[in-house]
Amino acid sequence: MTSTLYRELAELPVYTSATFLNGDDAAALIRVTSSVRDHSRKIKRSLQRTVIYTPSDVLTTNSESSVDVLKSATSPSGKLVAYLREIESNGGKKRFVEVWRGSKLEAIKEVTKAHAEFYTDDFFSCLSFAPSESALVYTAEGNAPGEDDQDRFRYVPTLGERLQKRQRPTLFLLQWTSNSNAHLAALQPSLTPPSTILFGQAVFSANETIIARGYETSPDGRRLGITGCTNRTCAIWKLNLPRHASDALRKTFDHSGQAYEPSTEPKSDNSTTISVDCTRLSSPTTSARSPRVFDGQIVWLSSGLGGPHNGCSALHKLDLVTGSHKEILPIIHSPATPDAFPGLFADYISERAVVRSKDGAALAIQTVWGSRKTVVLVSLIDGSVTEITPKDGADDIASWSLLATDGERRVLCSRSSPTTVPELVLGTIDDARNAVWRVLEQEALSDSAAKTLNSMKSSIVRVPDRHPLEMIVVQGSTTSKPPCVMVPHGGPHISNTTDFNPAMAAMVAEGYTVSMVNYTGSLGHGQAYIEKLLGRAGELDVEECFASAQHLVQIGIADAGPGKQFIIGGSHAGFLGAHLVARYPDYFSACSLRNPVVAVGDMAHVTDIPDWCFSQFSSPSVVPTGHLASPEEHARLQAASPLSYVAAVKAPVLLLVGDADARVPMTQAKAYYHALKGHGRAKVEMYLFPGAGHSLDQVEAELQSWEHTKEWFANVVKF
Repeated sequence: MTSTLYRELAELPVYTSATFLNGDDAAALIRVTSSVRDHSRKIKRSLQRTVIYTPSDVLTTNSESSVDVLKSATSPSGKLVAYLREIESNGGKKRFVEVWRGSKLEAIKEVTKAHAEFYTDDFFSCLSFAPSESALVYTAEGNAPGEDDQDRFRYVPTLGERLQKRQRPTLFLLQWTSNSNAHLAALQPSLTPPSTILFGQAVFSANETIIARGYETSPDGRRLGITGCTNRTCAIWKLNLPRHASDALRKTFDHSGQAYEPSTEPKSDNSTTISVDCTRLSSPTTSARSPRVFDGQIVWLSSGLGGPHNGCSALHKLDLVTGSHKEILPIIHSPATPDAFPGLFADYISERAVVRSKDGAALAIQTVWGSRKTVVLVSLIDGSVTEITPKDGADDIASWSLLATDGERRVLCSRSSPTTVPELVLGTIDDARNAVWRVLEQEALSDSAAKTLNSMKSSIVRVPDRHPLEMIVVQGSTTSKPPCVMVPHGGPHISNTTDFNPAMAAMVAEGYTVSMVNYTGSLGHGQAYIEKLLGRAGELDVEECFASAQHLVQIGIADAGPGKQFIIGGSHAGFLGAHLVARYPDYFSACSLRNPVVAVGDMAHVTDIPDWCFSQFSSPSVVPTGHLASPEEHARLQAASPLSYVAAVKAPVLLLVGDADARVPMTQAKAYYHALKGHGRAKVEMYLFPGAGHSLDQVEAELQSWEHTKEWFANVVKF
């Protein structure tokens, strides 16, 4: 049953981060981290290797598994490396913070009792050295009340999907003077009036100052889900450490020669709590994220509050000396032409992202541009934008992901396409901000896998007179018209991009054409096309998905008829798939839906993003107090949902569901399953994956989902 090709492709390492370890103009020493699916152990492993580049050669060390290392960071000088490490011990877990100078252990602190799990997510986690390189700041889960504490049963909201176990994100400061003298302190923000702002994404701007992102709860006490949502009430803050903490950072000593220690009485775990003054730096009318410090300036991204959950971002900078603030690059609503720069569609700024030329410093940042991911340079002087990733020849369909810069002229990226696996590429930037690229490495494939991928072709197909509707189409070598699998994206404000996707490549190898649809509301075309879908979900997006299928038939890529049209979709794409098989019951032959939205009115009261249910299906400003729908509003949202049309479905429906989904709770799929069973017109099957969340990205859940989908379609396909 298991597809050998799928397993081989899915087990290829995916580049996740990198760090330049030297500043030599001739050679580059780079530490590269990759994520690898291990199907035997059903886990994802993190691998590290060192790549040595010279003008004449590239050398790579053997990969080393770092399962117990959850996060690492290199100091500004490149001489120190910090690790957040978690080790299994006697059936439990022990946590350590370590600092290494080459092969010498500079400092170590066991923090098992000081706090719970380290944070490694993209929204709160951090690991930053002070300029003195004698202190670190990181984020971890604060300890819950003890058994004797009367507050141990008090309700504390979690942070939503992917962060269900996170309730008390806390910044911790580690200071050291020697291996035996490392001191840990929790940072307690001092705010007037007292507030429930939660801090993360912290970075030092000076030995006494930390810049962080602060997340606020909604007026009804909710912590609205932050995963995939750039519209939350978040700001950039400056945290000022008190004198005794800054003295320790500067390694000051008392007259006896002993290291200075804060006067706060230490707890039994040798940690303290330090109160820090806080100042908001970003506007209260924007949602700010990803603060970074470069050349005496703070830069960050911002989006609008409320409304669409993702969209175009603005780039800001603030001078640390003068305090002057400037919006370097604004949100772009409507590009001058369909192919012009559409604005920044970026989740974060890399920790080391500066590139320098004769015209001054620029920020390298990854963004979505149409159906591709690309890397641009944004001048920190005037905000001018230069795309540095090529779009000609073999690269016209490739997507690029930024991994790191060396702070000068070199940029490290990964590059892939629907038919080429990821490769590591190094770019050198000239004074005109043009890049010359060199491939450093690419994972080897078996002869059969390489032959299969080489026989495929991919293209971006636009639908005339329906901008920005387009599809990423991947086809096999057959001259006939194989069955076509439509794959819209979820969100709806995300995008299908041309990165390599093992599941889609393996589906093409099974004899299908795959069409990954980007409808109105997708990223990469300006903010106006994001907002155009608001209030029209379930109408415009469904109509455009069907139009994309019809267009492929019209231009001879696909056929209509029994066994010729299929759908794969998750979340909002599951919503689209469920609508499509109901509205066009004789057009689509089967669908596979992952954690689909099927009853928006019911979902509004149980999801971690209740505001989504209102902004997508009505005016963005019409969000009820307490996010509770009135009976009339509930009925309207239900009427716009696929569950209301379930009686029309005839195509077989496969449901793939995670029981730990906080975004689209599994009650949605269960209701749809039983409704289909009750009407008895469509075959339905559901698989439930314990512990799996919204994206079903557990290794076993991904494999089983692919296998079940392949078999589900094979039962009805007519080649």
